[in-house]
Amino acid sequence: MTNEQILEQLFDNDQVIYEFDISPKIKVKIRNLTPEDYNLLEAAMLNLKGTRLSVTQEYALKRVGAALLKYKNTEFSDKQTAEEYLSKLSAAVLDKLVTAQNELEKNIRVALGVEAVGESFFDKAGSLEKPELLQKELSLESQEN
Repeated sequence: MTNEQILEQLFDNDQVIYEFDISPKIKVKIRNLTPEDYNLLEAAMLNLKGTRLSVTQEYALKRVGAALLKYKNTEFSDKQTAEEYLSKLSAAVLDKLVTAQNELEKNIRVALGVEAVGESFFDKAGSLEKPELLQKELSLESQEN
């Protein structure tokens, strides 16, 4: 997908839908996640207990389940149905879908120039400290006026 296609979908439809092939016989359609999706995902993960592997697999299942629109000829209208379907697939396939969903989110950030903005304002090492310094500077400026 080009940056132009991403931006067009994002601004026209409020989401980006990405279609790709895992193999010649497996076509997949996913969408980007919204802040609400991330909040629901975080809430679902808060009380989850288990090994690191089981928690990681559950996170992957829920994340891809929220993004998955179609796998082969099966379309999903809700994330619970998608999660149930995904839970029966190979863990390697789930990993491939997680990678594709991460790549979609990354490409959206690049198309929007989010990465460039972050690099312009914050250096990598001090990125956590810089917002506080900026807030202090803004506070001092407002006190002066």
